[in-house]
Amino acid sequence: MKDENHRVVRYIAVFTDLSSRKFTDSLVDRLVNYDPLTELPNRLMFRNQLKKAILRAHSERKQTALLYLDIDRFKTINDTFGHQIGDRLLQQVAERLTKCLRESGRTRRGDIVARLGGDEFALVVNDLGGPDDANKIARRVWEAFTEPFLFGDRTRRVTVTIGIALSPRDAENVDDLIRHADLAMYDAKHQGRNTYQFYSGRIQEKNSTRLDLENDLYNALERREFSLHYQPQVDLRDGRIVSMEALIRWNHPDRGMIPPDQFVPLLEDTGLINPVGEWVLEQACRDCLQFGKILGTGLSVSVNLSGHQLRNDLTKIIGRILSRVGLSPSLLKLELTESLAMQQVQETIALLDQLADMGIDVLIDDFGTGHSSLSYLRQFKISTLKIDKSFIAGACLQNDNGIIIRAIIGLAHNLNLQVIAEGVESPEQLEFLRSHHCHFGQGYLFSRPLPLSEIAQLAGRRIDRNGRLN
Repeated sequence: MKDENHRVVRYIAVFTDLSSRKFTDSLVDRLVNYDPLTELPNRLMFRNQLKKAILRAHSERKQTALLYLDIDRFKTINDTFGHQIGDRLLQQVAERLTKCLRESGRTRRGDIVARLGGDEFALVVNDLGGPDDANKIARRVWEAFTEPFLFGDRTRRVTVTIGIALSPRDAENVDDLIRHADLAMYDAKHQGRNTYQFYSGRIQEKNSTRLDLENDLYNALERREFSLHYQPQVDLRDGRIVSMEALIRWNHPDRGMIPPDQFVPLLEDTGLINPVGEWVLEQACRDCLQFGKILGTGLSVSVNLSGHQLRNDLTKIIGRILSRVGLSPSLLKLELTESLAMQQVQETIALLDQLADMGIDVLIDDFGTGHSSLSYLRQFKISTLKIDKSFIAGACLQNDNGIIIRAIIGLAHNLNLQVIAEGVESPEQLEFLRSHHCHFGQGYLFSRPLPLSEIAQLAGRRIDRNGRLN
């Protein structure tokens, strides 16, 4: 304050306590930019940091890697152990990922680990020389999950699947880099999870093809583009054809015949496996009636089941189909993979009991590739074990595959089950199977899968000692 002569005679200071406002601002910043569970940057902050990293990588002629990952089968973990354990797992994952970025106690400029939501995490790693440096980071992350996690009072192994994209090599903006890393991650999942995959143009092309096929599948059933081919199953003791396995085929109007391993997974992913699977069951039953007319004998038909069909009132659907078609239940056989049978054992036992009551035989397919419990196997009401074709190759050479085949045949005999070997392609394999008392065989040695219109050529024929149909 000044007097009449404009001289400063005193000062007045006004103070305002901003602690509350600063705390509120800090709290708002945390809520806006950080995940409250893991205290990692959230999706908003991650995008801002990634944008800066891309710009810096471009200007400094370096590479920035984006590692996009999620926890394999996290929903199963949540459903089994509860959300509290699931949340604790997410916190442990956040801790491990953060440690993966550190080198000698420090991190590269701008490196971050973020939780994008659910079980999805992302790592942004800067100042890389190229893919080799990114590969080292990915390997470090993957190895961090080799140690088990704490689940309450117990420990369990948890795996992750990782997709990797580099900037500017793979993309020069945030959206494209995220999309490419995401594509790489899902490509890794299709390869079996618990691995990591770099983005490439091949993945983009494959994903585009997959989306096109998925879109076309929605109309394929209505347009009658599906058909069934049948491969004979032969009694190795007398050479008679005793059954036919139904194999679905898709004749695409533009792409021609699409291999089943390309479209069956799409049917399952889209849920179309239920209507298509029901069509397969009914068509196979109708064709089975034709077998008797064409071949003059009552051959059975064998149909593969998907896991989705097991959860969809299967016995009621089969009952309606058999009644509508007029086929005896004894002529329908169902093939259930070993791994599928063991996923929900009690439900499988109940289903097999119902099917047995209906008079329908069930085969355990791909036996030897899963993890059957022998105690459960005794409880399954099944008629046949089907040896996976991967074991048949080279069986006559008395290698490890031969040992496994002999063990499966012995197990089947002791359990009073029949056994069928698929993928028989040579007289030597046939002789090996016969010498070890395998009941039935199936494979290209006897016949390739045939459309119904060509089944007549099998009338009255049996295989000779070399496996040729005469």
